Amino acid sequence: MKKIILFFYFTIFIYAINAQIPLLFDEEFTDNSNKWEVSEDEESESAISDGYFRLFNKSSEYAYRFWNSFDFDDKKDFIVEVKLRQTMGEEDDRYGIMIASDGVEDNYNFEIS
Repeated sequence: MKKIILFFYFTIFIYAINAQIPLLFDEEFTDNSNKWEVSEDEESESAISDGYFRLFNKSSEYAYRFWNSFDFDDKKDFIVEVKLRQTMGEEDDRYGIMIASDGVEDNYNFEIS
């Protein structure tokens, strides 16, 4: 009986490992083939370089959003994995990621400072 129970638990464990959510989008920032907003003016700058999407807010008065659009069903389960790092500016400045946006007021948002 112990062997059957052990087999049952092992089977469920293997199924859980293999039941992954399908990968919908993967970005390595080796180029701008996904058409990210890349621009520069006196208040902000965005660029793709060295495998990163670099964002610079040159203004102390305003926050800026840089975005791209991808179609997916946000009513189904999804996982987002992002590596973010603040490299300059005030330590309490906010930065983060906005997902499944239908505008500034309707989105999933994660910010840290």
